[in-house]
Amino acid sequence: MSKILFKAGEFAALCNVKKDTLFYYDELGLLKPEIVSKNGYRYYSAKQLATFNIIQSLKEVGTPLKEIKSYMEKQDTKNFLSILKRKQIQLKKEQKRLNQIDKLLKNTIATIEHAQSVNCGEVQIEYCTEEYYIVIEAPEVSYTDEKAFHMKMQEHISYCRKNYYYNEFPLGEIILFENLKRGIFERKYFCSKIDHKANSEYLFIKPAGTYAVLFHKGAYETLPHAYHKFKEYIEQNGYEIIGNAYEEDQLYFLSVSDPNQYLLKISIQIEK
Repeated sequence: MSKILFKAGEFAALCNVKKDTLFYYDELGLLKPEIVSKNGYRYYSAKQLATFNIIQSLKEVGTPLKEIKSYMEKQDTKNFLSILKRKQIQLKKEQKRLNQIDKLLKNTIATIEHAQSVNCGEVQIEYCTEEYYIVIEAPEVSYTDEKAFHMKMQEHISYCRKNYYYNEFPLGEIILFENLKRGIFERKYFCSKIDHKANSEYLFIKPAGTYAVLFHKGAYETLPHAYHKFKEYIEQNGYEIIGNAYEEDQLYFLSVSDPNQYLLKISIQIEK
């Protein structure tokens, strides 16, 4: 029975690649033509279609061509199984990373869309379920030490990315109850909200309970005044502050150009 052969152009078309790819694989010694005729024409066999598909599959999961060549030169079941298992682990990590990015985009889109319909300056009293954050202690110096500010933020983001906690952008901030009561509205932590109770030393739990919620529009410099007015409203309406304040950027420099249009959500735990 005669062997089925394809010209280089035919083989390339079947594999959905350019002939240059086949020439490159030949040059590397990865996939050589079954036959090279006296006039220089290259012919590939039907069996080599399967070989090409293996090469492409390994390449698509990030296997270097050098490693693929090494496998092709000494094919055996144990070696092939080892390669596949390694690539499966890598794929799971990549899938986890892509899921994190997808979640980040979904959450950011939802936040921005919701921000366009809120009533700015109005205080709402809401019951909130328990929520979870990954936190890092913020620099003691407030807005004056820009370098320390950005270094801490980046340290936090790097940790969240490495551990697949980076689900929301941008970061939030937490002001502790003790400072709120004293009228000191300086952040204690940078925080990122996560969707589960993670096993992390940086886990911070926002307790379930009643919260006063304010959407404040304005530049960051206007926040102290906004907090004073917010605190006055809470006290004048017969409520008592019993917990921390949680700040979440809704619209910020990446979504609006004018700092006066920044929108922040502030939640403070209260009781009657």
